[in-house]
Amino acid sequence: MAGVDFFLGKPFREKDLLEILHIALGIRYDYEAPKLQAIAPPPVEFDVPEAFVQPLREALNAANLDNILALIEALSSTAPETASRMRQYAGEFNWERISMMLPKPGSKETP
Repeated sequence: MAGVDFFLGKPFREKDLLEILHIALGIRYDYEAPKLQAIAPPPVEFDVPEAFVQPLREALNAANLDNILALIEALSSTAPETASRMRQYAGEFNWERISMMLPKPGSKETP
């Protein structure tokens, strides 16, 4: 065929297309090294007094932002670091993260 330097029939593999582009256009590809999965940090213990646990669970289940924020504000006087983290997650509407900060139901953890 006149004027045709390369032909790539269908179906083709991505590898074949990239090779033809490399030859025809002189394109050089830089491939990223595979990313290693981040290792999860060790679990952090959060100080959540028992009086806040059930009300927070109920507010989270209802997705009631006003109640969640009010409880976090009340918590800030006794556990400021925990309250700060919860406030961040509440701002992201990340109820699951806040829930993960609470002691597991049935556990006898008392901070």
